[in-house]
Amino acid sequence: VPEWPERDKLAGEKEILGFYVTGHPLNAYEDKIAELAMQDSSQLDGLEQGTNVALCGLLTAIVRKRNREGRPWVAAVLEDLKGSVDLLVFANSYDELSPLLVDDQAVLLRGSLRVDESSFPKVAVSEIVPLDNARVSLPQQITITVCLGAQNGQTENGQTQNGQAQIGQAQDGRTNDNGTAKRLRELFVGRPGETDVRLRLLRSKEFIVSYDVPDRVRADRQFRRSVEEICGAGSIEIMPG
Repeated sequence: VPEWPERDKLAGEKEILGFYVTGHPLNAYEDKIAELAMQDSSQLDGLEQGTNVALCGLLTAIVRKRNREGRPWVAAVLEDLKGSVDLLVFANSYDELSPLLVDDQAVLLRGSLRVDESSFPKVAVSEIVPLDNARVSLPQQITITVCLGAQNGQTENGQTQNGQAQIGQAQDGRTNDNGTAKRLRELFVGRPGETDVRLRLLRSKEFIVSYDVPDRVRADRQFRRSVEEICGAGSIEIMPG
């Protein structure tokens, strides 16, 4: 008997056992979730009423109801890799969102937080996009500023972002510019994509040179975080196409 497709196998595990064993349906959308989700279910507690959220997960426990006026609305649950959150689809959004409310469908949803002191926060849903259809929009070009003589997010005077002084040189007295170049090169090679990269080199706040790198990269959120870990906060700029 041939191996079942991953999606069918996971669905069967959930149906028979009530939980997934060999994996999770959201694993297939890891890159999209990393780029599109602004929060996960574990990060909602403590946020203010009306906070806009963007979450990715599986729709479950969908229950269609009617309000006192007889208009339909929906209560549901979104499950992600960190937990779950209750969802509300109010009557004024029902007609638009109802066709997208499918059990065990992986979705990106946007909405606003409803805070109740007696229970966990809920999300009033305003938009649902199946993750199969969701598109990640990446920049066509980025510019990375490299301050020569600085290291690991330091400014050029040797101060880190929290103001603690560190030495911007290696033990042999040379700056670690080669180390920065090596780390950036490894990042570029490890994250290939369609975004052009331009490097802007600075020394003592004076412009030295700007040049285009032959590598093209996947400049998603994780890539941009990695660049700032290497070159410092604010070192990456998204350029118009």
